[in-house]
Amino acid sequence: MMGKLKKLTGYRLFLPLSCLIIVLLINLITTPTFFRITINNGVLYGYIIDVINRASELVVLAVGMTLVVSASAGTDISVGAVMAVAAGGGDRGPGRCCCSGCGCVYQGPGRR
Repeated sequence: MMGKLKKLTGYRLFLPLSCLIIVLLINLITTPTFFRITINNGVLYGYIIDVINRASELVVLAVGMTLVVSASAGTDISVGAVMAVAAGGGDRGPGRCCCSGCGCVYQGPGRR
């Protein structure tokens, strides 16, 4: 019995999967509707759908970074820099400037 338990805990994915299961159980206990998915007018709604929608960009970035690191056998910090730049200006819509005095929301509070 102890040999099987030691073998199970010896796997590299044991701790991350255990933590994921614990977090999901805590979410289920604190928010009983966490795993509920509804369809309204052909659109999926729910906590899980929101998590997937918001995390999809990071998943693509993480997969890309994993491929770069595994291909080059080292860490590529340029991907992190690109993500930081994208996070800083990613919400600017079309026609929005980066503040040439036009009075847009990017000038900050009290600068209009």
